[in-house]
Amino acid sequence: MTGHLGTVPVVITRLWSSRAASITAVVVLLGFTGVAVRQLLGRAYRQVGNDLTAYLLSAQALLDGSDPYHIAVPQGYLPYPLTLATVLIPFVWLPHWMAQILWFIVNAGVLVVALAVTERLWRAAEPGPAGRRRIPFLIRFTALVLVLEVSLQSHLTLGQVNLVVLGLLCLFLRAHVAGRRGAASVWLSAAMATKLTPLVLLVSLGRERRYRTMLLTVGAFLVWTIVLPQVVSTRVLWIYRDAWLGSVGQYVTEAVAFGRATRFTLAAALAYVWPGVTAVPGYRLLAAAVVLAPILWLQGRLGSRVRPRLLVFGLYLLATLLISPLSETHHLVALAVPLWLWSLAAADSRPSWKLDGVGAAVFVVCHWVAVWNRASLMDFLAIVALYVVLFVRALRPDFGRVSARPLAVDVSGGAHA
Repeated sequence: MTGHLGTVPVVITRLWSSRAASITAVVVLLGFTGVAVRQLLGRAYRQVGNDLTAYLLSAQALLDGSDPYHIAVPQGYLPYPLTLATVLIPFVWLPHWMAQILWFIVNAGVLVVALAVTERLWRAAEPGPAGRRRIPFLIRFTALVLVLEVSLQSHLTLGQVNLVVLGLLCLFLRAHVAGRRGAASVWLSAAMATKLTPLVLLVSLGRERRYRTMLLTVGAFLVWTIVLPQVVSTRVLWIYRDAWLGSVGQYVTEAVAFGRATRFTLAAALAYVWPGVTAVPGYRLLAAAVVLAPILWLQGRLGSRVRPRLLVFGLYLLATLLISPLSETHHLVALAVPLWLWSLAAADSRPSWKLDGVGAAVFVVCHWVAVWNRASLMDFLAIVALYVVLFVRALRPDFGRVSARPLAVDVSGGAHA
């Protein structure tokens, strides 16, 4: 007798759904959390602190009327807009250890919310057969934490902000799928104002001809980045002019070279294989176009079905990693949602050994080899493997389907057969 998660036998599904499995998952997560919090406090109380230390020093500088981009720790605050420093001002008034732990809790909670929002959108788009047994969320979440353990640990112990950005983007996705332009623009602009890499989602909106949402997003972005900090400091425009603009320009225009800090960008990976390619005029922009062109082509072939659009969203998250001029281990937490989407797509179909099996093997091997050799192409290859799998599943939404009639969802969020 068999059931589905794909073609997973019912006995295996019941095993993962057992109380023992849940207890084991809780123990694993508590162990991970304990180790991470200990490392977090160790990093936070170093002489230079961690990244959250820099954010809080910038928030204090903004309050004091000085320059948030010139602070007394080497990691600095550049190239973030002033939005994050403004939002984190209440954390300045807390004891340092409390601010660090609270920020840890915020990031961990946002990750859970991001995955839950993504899964709810997936389930609502095409409800499966009644009575289908699925591996519990807790078990799948624990598996994801184990796969991304190094990048999650790096992110959480540094006090980074990438998971908050990921959560904002998932809230944007929910509003965008439902056709709520105002809410979509607020969430997307908040993500862009926190960290600039989500700007790539404007390309997606342009491809879908959602010009009103684009304009609303740009307007909301100005509110987040200029009007909000202006409430705290009257020097916002001068601060941007004197420090921020030059820094952003430097990141975009500096020469492309492969190294640990650029290891999973397409431009740097191609430069590693063929160093002479960097002499091509506009090389960095051409590399970005190579990443985005297949996604833009794919968007032109999608109909009204929501699930392929969710997979395209995952592709855009991968595109931010392949395009961004910087490659840091904590950036890889953005893989959480694409991996979650892949697991959902495979669970609601008959998994293909050629696609899902080979893809999973390549991803896991490359991702974990990269842990031991970070100045290699392994992280890049892992991202490419995930990109290919999501692309194929979005292009062929009925790949291995086991359920019947899908639902089409209109822009207002209503569903019809």
